[in-house]
Amino acid sequence: MAESSRIRLWREKYSMPIDEIAAKLFISRASLIRIFKNYKGITPYQFLLEKKLAVAKVLLITTHLS
Repeated sequence: MAESSRIRLWREKYSMPIDEIAAKLFISRASLIRIFKNYKGITPYQFLLEKKLAVAKVLLITTHLS
């Protein structure tokens, strides 16, 4: 799979705003963040940041995108 395709697929997978997710679950934004943190031990923002950093690390190691 081409690097640009991998990046695009990753962005599509992790691009839904937290407010939209909460609305689909019929809960408040604060409740979603609290539930997520209780389950994962980190906030959704921290989770996404870690995922973005992991993807960036892989792309820097395995491609010529640097």
